[in-house]
Amino acid sequence: MKISAFTLDPNFNLYTEFNVVVRAENPNEKVAIIYAGSGAVAVTYTGSTLCYGKLPSFYQGHRNTTVINVSLKGKSEFGSGLQSALIDNKRKGRIPLDVHVKVPFSVEVGSLRTSPLTAFVRCALVVDNLSPNHKVNIISSKYDVEIKY
Repeated sequence: MKISAFTLDPNFNLYTEFNVVVRAENPNEKVAIIYAGSGAVAVTYTGSTLCYGKLPSFYQGHRNTTVINVSLKGKSEFGSGLQSALIDNKRKGRIPLDVHVKVPFSVEVGSLRTSPLTAFVRCALVVDNLSPNHKVNIISSKYDVEIKY
């Protein structure tokens, strides 16, 4: 994750620009995955959305790892309570973020293709900083994945 902008104005509006790297792994030698273009990524802090972006559509062949850079932008109202909590987390160097990914996809085996499915991924991260143009180190991460038919 790279932070391009993280600015709070006097009216408590937060402007953010993140670049998030999404890595999709397909280790299967017989199955391909078709990702629809209506996928989305959102980054939240204590339930408040910081930024949001769209995932591109793409075809992922057999035994393939695809890395996608996703640009996320946001403007959100960030009250004084959230601002105080964030400042405290930044001071401690432990900022909790949730990255939510929604990915519609189909699976292809030979000439057969499944009906559309949707993967919901939640990545709970703790990072050391959110300063623009500084390296963001991930201190801890936990992933949850749910597939809906």
